[in-house]
Amino acid sequence: MARGKAVASGQSGGRCRDQRAHHYDVSTEIYRLFLDEDLNYSCGFFEDPDHDTLERAQANKLRRATLKLRLQPEMNVAEIGSGWGSFAIHIAATTGARVTAVNVSPEQIRVARQRAELAGVGDRVEFREMDYRH
Repeated sequence: MARGKAVASGQSGGRCRDQRAHHYDVSTEIYRLFLDEDLNYSCGFFEDPDHDTLERAQANKLRRATLKLRLQPEMNVAEIGSGWGSFAIHIAATTGARVTAVNVSPEQIRVARQRAELAGVGDRVEFREMDYRH
């Protein structure tokens, strides 16, 4: 693979950066208007659709996904596309595993690092600003 070329999309690194900036590098406050309190960007899991809130559905998703991984303390996890860090923070807080998470958005990385520190797992989670292809 040539440096800066996307395999799946056929986009150059510059084109991907432009699209990333257009989509993700906006104020986190915009996303707070429609995402749950932990800024989860993927769909939640509604165990009780008549009663679950968005926050509960997102917590259900994180819990279920983490259980399926069967992680143990001191295991190392790589997460690609970490968003604002909810999954990485949840994994570190509930399993004791270490997480290295990558993301292309400087704003999301900044917020994720702050959130990890506030959650007390800043020493177990590393957020790297980088394209996963590198």
